[in-house]
Amino acid sequence: MQTQWKHWSALYPACWQTLWDRGGDFLWLLEPDGRVVDGNPAAAGLMAGMPVADALFWTLPCWLGARFSGSPHYRLQQASQGEVGELEVLFGSDPDERRIQLSLLPVPDAAGAIPFLLVVGRELPRHRGKEEGSSRLSLDICLENTGPVVLADSLYQAMTRARCDASLLAVCHLDIDGLRAVRESLGKRVGTPLLLAAAQRLREVLRGGDTVVRRGDDEFVLLVGDLCQLGELDRVMERVLDILAQPFDIDGHCIQLSAAVGVTIYPDDDNSDGETLLRHAGEAMAAARERGYNSYRLFDTAHTRQPRRQASARLREALAAQEFELHYQPKVCLRSGRVVGTEALLRWRHPERGLLLPGEFMTIIEDAGLCVEVGKWVIENALAQADVWRRAGTDLAVSVNVSSRQLQDAQFIPHLTDVLKAFPQLPNGVLELEIVESAALHDIQRVGEIIEQCRQLGVSFALDDFGTGYSSLAYLKRLPARTLKIDQSFIVDLLRNSEDVAIVESIIGLTQAFRRQVVAEGVETRELGAMVLRLGCDVAQGYGIARPMRGELMPDWVRAYRPDPSWVSAGTAHRDS
Repeated sequence: MQTQWKHWSALYPACWQTLWDRGGDFLWLLEPDGRVVDGNPAAAGLMAGMPVADALFWTLPCWLGARFSGSPHYRLQQASQGEVGELEVLFGSDPDERRIQLSLLPVPDAAGAIPFLLVVGRELPRHRGKEEGSSRLSLDICLENTGPVVLADSLYQAMTRARCDASLLAVCHLDIDGLRAVRESLGKRVGTPLLLAAAQRLREVLRGGDTVVRRGDDEFVLLVGDLCQLGELDRVMERVLDILAQPFDIDGHCIQLSAAVGVTIYPDDDNSDGETLLRHAGEAMAAARERGYNSYRLFDTAHTRQPRRQASARLREALAAQEFELHYQPKVCLRSGRVVGTEALLRWRHPERGLLLPGEFMTIIEDAGLCVEVGKWVIENALAQADVWRRAGTDLAVSVNVSSRQLQDAQFIPHLTDVLKAFPQLPNGVLELEIVESAALHDIQRVGEIIEQCRQLGVSFALDDFGTGYSSLAYLKRLPARTLKIDQSFIVDLLRNSEDVAIVESIIGLTQAFRRQVVAEGVETRELGAMVLRLGCDVAQGYGIARPMRGELMPDWVRAYRPDPSWVSAGTAHRDS
C-alpha cells in the first residue's frame, strides 16, 4: 500500500497539470484579496480568449464583470479565513445566458497560512425557468437580503465594478409609503405578500445587473450600475416610481402605495466611502419625501459642499475650544445592584444652541474627516475621568465607542499605548472599546488583529448593537470581543413581541456557549429590567436605570444606587430555575 501511495503521489504534479491545461472546469488562482495570479485556458476562454496575463492584479469580480448571486467580496473573505465559499455567476442575457457555479477553496501552506485561493468554476445546465434562474441570480432582492453587512458587501462590489468599468453607479435610497400602515391595520397576512409583490415589481423593471437590499420595514437601497449618463437613471427611476404607484390586489384588498427615492452618484459624490454614499442618498430621499411622494431627488454635491465646509470648520473650532464634553451612563448588575461600569457618550455644549446630542453633529464629524481626531479626544478624556474617579475612591471601568475608521487608523494602537502610559495607576481592564457589529464584520481579520493587540494592552472589546448585523457563529468565534451588547431595538418591545423574546434568548444563549458577557441596552422601565433578568441577562443600561450624567456626578450616584426590588426577585427566580 505504501509503495502504491508513493507511486501515485509522484504522479500528482502531472495529474494536476493535465487538469489545469485540458480539464473542462474554469480554474483561477487568486491572492486572498481576490487579485488574479493565474488562470487556466478554459478560464481565458470564458472571457472570450482574453489572456490571463492581461488580467493580472485585477480582482476576479472585476475581471469577470458578471452578475453575482451574493457578494463575492464576502465569499472571498470567507475563503481567505479557511472556509469554502460558493457563488453563482450569470453571464450575458436571454437567450444566451450562461450560469457558472464558482467554488472558492483556501489553499493552505505547510504553516497553516492561506497564501492563495483556488477558484473552480463549472457551467450549470440552463433548465431553470426565468423566475428561478435569471431573475433570482441577476437581482438580489429576496426578503432575506437584509442587514448592514449584506448592504456593505453589495455596495463594495458595485463600487469596485464601477471603478473597473469607469462607469457611474447610482446609490438609491427608496422609501415606500403605505407598507407600515398596511401591516398595522391588516397584519402580516396582507403585509408580507404586499412586500413580496412590491419586490417582484422592482424585479420586473430593474436591469439584470442591478441590486436591491432591504434596509428596513419600508426602505430599500437600489444599486443601479453600468450607467454612462444620468439620462439612463431618469428612465430607471421613472419605471420604479410608475410601477410602485399602480394598485396592488392582495387578498381582496386594493392597496395604493407611493415611493420617494434619493440618489447619489459614485464617483461624482466627493466622498467615495460607502457609508457616506448611503448617508447622502438618505438625505436626498428625505428631501424627495418633503417634496411629495412619487418623486426622486438627486443629492446636490455642489450645493452642499460649502455649508459642509463651514460646519466642518465650526466643529474644529469647537474641538479646540473644549466645547465637547462626555456624559456617562452607568451599567449595572440588576440582580445585585453593583455598578459594573459606565459608557462615555459624546455631547457638544454649543454656546448658542445648548447641549447637543450626537445625532445633530456626528454626520458632520464623519464628513469632515474628524472621526479619528475626535475619537482620540474621547479616549483621552474618558481615561482622565476614570483616574479622577479612582483618586476619589470610586473604581469604575469606562466604555468608549470607536468607529471602524478610527479603529483601523495606522496610529490607533500607538496612540492608545501612549494614553494608557499617561495613567499608570489605572488597572488593566478599566477601558473597554465598543465597535458596532457591522463594522467589525466588514473586515473581520483586520479587526480581530487589532482587538488582540488591544487585549495585550489590557483593553477589552464589546460588540455594540449586536443582532442587527450578520451575527454569524463563525464570526463570533473569530472575534475575541469579551462582551455582546444586545441592541435596544430588541429590548424595547420585549413585553409585547414574542419574536424579540426569541432573539434575545438566542443571543444570551450564544454568550453562554461562547463564554462571553452580555449587556442589555435600552432598559427603560422596571418591567423591562425584570424581563431581561428572567431571560438570563444580569447586566443592563438604559433610562430605567439612569440617564447619562456628567462625570463629577457619578460617584454620588454610585453610592446612592439601589436596584429595584422586583429585579432582585426576578434574578433570584431565574437562578433557582
